[in-house]
Amino acid sequence: MALLSRVGPIYVDDVLLWSAHTTILASWDGVRSQPDGPLIFTPFIENGEVEKAREQSEVDPSLFAGVKSYAGYFNVNKRAQWNLYSWFFPAPDRDLSSTPLIIWLQGGPGYSSLHSLFEEIGPIEYLYYNETVVKRNITWGSDYSLLFIDNPVGVGFSYSESGEYATNIDEVGECLLNLLLQFQEVFPEMKTAPLFIAGQSYGGKYVTSFGRYIHRNNMDPTKKKINLKGLAIGDGWIDPPTLQHRSELGLQLGLLDKTQADMIHYMEKLARYYWANDKFELYEKAAQAGLDMLHIFAPTNLKHILSDIIVDVLTYYEEFLNRPDVQRAIHVKTMQYSYFNPVVERELKKETYHTSKLWLEVLLEHYGVLCYNGQLDVVVGYAPSKNTYRSLNWTGAQAYRDAERVPLLDPDTGAIHSFMKLGGNFMDVLVRGAGHMVPKDKPRAAKQIIDIFINNATVLCGIVPPIQNGQPLILTPFIKNGEVEKAREQSEVDPSLFADVKSYAGYFTVNETAKWHLFSWYFPNPDGFPLDQTPLIIWLQGGPGGSSLFGLFEEIGPIQYVNNKIETRPYGSWGNDYSLLFIDNPVGTGFSFTETEEYATNEDQVGQCLLNHLQQFLEVFPELKTAPLFIAGESYAGKYIPAFGHYIHKYNADADNKINLKGLLIGDGWTDPPTLLHYSALGEQLGLLEKEQAEEVNSLEEQARKYWAEGNFDLYVKYAREGNGKFMEHAPVNVYNFLLEETDGIPAHYAEFLNREDVQSALHVKKMKFEPINNIVNEKLMEDRYRTVKPWLEELLEHYGVMCYSGQLDVIVAYALSMNTYRSLEWSGAEEYRNAVRLPYYDYAGYLIGFVKESGNFVDVLVTGAGHMVPADKPGSASLFLRMFINKFQ
Repeated sequence: MALLSRVGPIYVDDVLLWSAHTTILASWDGVRSQPDGPLIFTPFIENGEVEKAREQSEVDPSLFAGVKSYAGYFNVNKRAQWNLYSWFFPAPDRDLSSTPLIIWLQGGPGYSSLHSLFEEIGPIEYLYYNETVVKRNITWGSDYSLLFIDNPVGVGFSYSESGEYATNIDEVGECLLNLLLQFQEVFPEMKTAPLFIAGQSYGGKYVTSFGRYIHRNNMDPTKKKINLKGLAIGDGWIDPPTLQHRSELGLQLGLLDKTQADMIHYMEKLARYYWANDKFELYEKAAQAGLDMLHIFAPTNLKHILSDIIVDVLTYYEEFLNRPDVQRAIHVKTMQYSYFNPVVERELKKETYHTSKLWLEVLLEHYGVLCYNGQLDVVVGYAPSKNTYRSLNWTGAQAYRDAERVPLLDPDTGAIHSFMKLGGNFMDVLVRGAGHMVPKDKPRAAKQIIDIFINNATVLCGIVPPIQNGQPLILTPFIKNGEVEKAREQSEVDPSLFADVKSYAGYFTVNETAKWHLFSWYFPNPDGFPLDQTPLIIWLQGGPGGSSLFGLFEEIGPIQYVNNKIETRPYGSWGNDYSLLFIDNPVGTGFSFTETEEYATNEDQVGQCLLNHLQQFLEVFPELKTAPLFIAGESYAGKYIPAFGHYIHKYNADADNKINLKGLLIGDGWTDPPTLLHYSALGEQLGLLEKEQAEEVNSLEEQARKYWAEGNFDLYVKYAREGNGKFMEHAPVNVYNFLLEETDGIPAHYAEFLNREDVQSALHVKKMKFEPINNIVNEKLMEDRYRTVKPWLEELLEHYGVMCYSGQLDVIVAYALSMNTYRSLEWSGAEEYRNAVRLPYYDYAGYLIGFVKESGNFVDVLVTGAGHMVPADKPGSASLFLRMFINKFQ
């Protein structure tokens, strides 16, 4: 939608900040060249020569991958001489009289429907890299006839001979009806074909207006009925007043911090107030101001938040459509074709913030309506759109609101690609992983959805269930006997099994009474830097019970297990610049083991054991005593890291030889569960929960927070667990990355490698079956799960650097939830942090990779496009943020 993809340009202190259409506008002169024989159907129809019109409109298929089609113009306003261009693709090998016809209308306003032909649903596509047109693999045209209309006049190949353009949606609907009636004269077999009108974005207004005029025609007993069956609207700009809720979506997606979201929320609230009080001009200004602020605060592609492309769309097919032979073949007026016409947008500008909801409500009484949204769209986000859907007033409204939402599964893989809610004539669908242009981003899902809608079929989908989850070298006796050199020598790992990467591995006994032995694997920095000055990063995995060797093999280590072999990590290893130490913690995790039946049950035990381990490790590798130390990890390690840091800090208070701790890095950290209990709002904004489901989860969360505040731990835990359980029940998605199709959590392909006898021998581990997750460890820390370590983090913030980073696509410890933790921290720099400005962060190529807010010792980071395991999803981004932090605090 042009109106939403550009906000200005925007100026601050007379400096141009941003203008999305600078290039397009510069190339647009507003003047069409002289006509060169466009094929206009209307005179043929008036003269009774429809067969001749049909014959002349056939397109030479040789330029279009052999696909049969017809193209030409219909005059839809004789006074103003408006000629709308259309391109028709009959369904191949079908009885056209009974095969559904889909009419497609692009949005904007001012965008050509030929974009969808070449880039989204059409039977052909243009490959810019070899300048050829080929058949599209997944096309709506495989089962349906397709008609693409450049609408309104002036868009694409459509043109006005008078210089006048449409200025309201009524004119648009009336002209489209005029075109359809003429089209059915030229192709009379289409009169009985079931008709569906589809479009996206601002096309949500066109579709409803077109439907309204067809309905008026059908209600007139003197006129022949048009066989309209349904409307399909993608990310539709239907009712702008109810869309004024983007602030919460931006906050939950990590695009906005709390202050920015509050500023936009104020403008949205003001807009809704002015709308409710019939002050349209003030409503329009407030609504646009809120949108402008969103673009400034979140300088990313708001139509697809994970896209590196900031412009609306790529239109390589334009060069093809401007070839003279192509224009002759498709019977157009000779002109410079452009995907976007800013004149059309300007003329319809006053319609931007008007509503089409009343028309949609009328149509819902008589025809099927599908509204689908891409999960990664913010401009017309799913959660704001749900406000539109739930506000619709029609006889089936309650049936729709009460309907159960079900997942839609890919028929081949069984993965959940969408969520569908069907009640009465209304069907709403959230498409996972798609942006504003759903058919382009998720073609298989979009095709299945349109099939379901057209066939009026329901799919029985079950919830996809999650999948349930030698002598050891103990170095402690060597240390006690003063044989640290021998300990070091024996711990060296044979590099031939590990891509020739140098490393050391073994155990340290951290509890003599319970006989707890923690396993660790050390990778000194290989590049010749002095190890006594090179930062050392200790990595702790979460879970609880998750082996830190996941971080080694899947995220940050110098080696990885790919295609059944070990190789060096080609990109993003933290070991490129720093030394790395991976500890299987707490005891029982990974290769760590206990000789008794005792396990850690609280964070004090975890912190004490890790300190004990570190002290022994530094005896075996004394050169690291002066190395700047950083403790890092993710998820439940958001508890381990503050516990470890607290015990180091406590030790340093009285020690002569202090441990050189410099900073803590916590990724998507489960640090303060009480402040994370806001899944209801997150789930609703991400489209994972219905409003009623969100309210059900929220009521449990409110009870949990209430009992926490009152100090009733048992009831707090009870309601927190019930709230989380309900959330998981209603949202059967991968909570580590809501775009992943797999719902069974964390992959661990490296486990088969670690269970090889030669590998275990090389690593000096106790012979055992390695498991990525130890359920006993998890169960023993069950009571610890909902406790907080926030006081320790607040203590550490006074003395050390702390970076908390979050992946944008994480659900289980989402950024929006984590911000509640950050803002609740009480330390000397708290107020300065809360008032700090959050800034976008770019990589070396100029791509946006995240947002950073920092003050004093605290840095909070959102990493765009990443899930719970940030280094695995965005290794390059994670490395840049790591370097930024270490350079600041080492």
